[in-house]
Amino acid sequence: MPERLRTLVNHIRRFVSDRRHAPRYPARLPAIVSPVPAAGNARNHAGRPAPTLSGHTRDLSATGISLVLPAVRIGGRYLTGEGRPVQITLELPAGAVRLRAVPVRYERLGDEEEGGERGYLVGAHIMEMDAEDMMRFGEYVRGLAKG
Repeated sequence: MPERLRTLVNHIRRFVSDRRHAPRYPARLPAIVSPVPAAGNARNHAGRPAPTLSGHTRDLSATGISLVLPAVRIGGRYLTGEGRPVQITLELPAGAVRLRAVPVRYERLGDEEEGGERGYLVGAHIMEMDAEDMMRFGEYVRGLAKG
């Protein structure tokens, strides 16, 4: 989808409907995004570590997360549009958590955005976490909800 059309659709979506089911809370946490390694292998087919993008969260909920990233491609593939999950490592105050999520949308950020951030806002649906990380992540989200 051409960039201008994607931006227009995202702006209209804000005014027409918000499809999110879980409440989102503002949170700025360091985040590292990487492709999900094939068969648990942390290296790509050439033996090099998988490429990553570093950014931060803008907001999160129990089921979704929005990230501000410098690009929408990791290595040679786009984050959205393929339905392939990514691994996200978040630095919570209680320690790092890792989760798998599927990016579902993105929009380019510009000077008109709050804080003048540049890059891309990527929205992702959280698919899975291990039990310990899920517990810490849930406690963090509940803390945001309280205040």
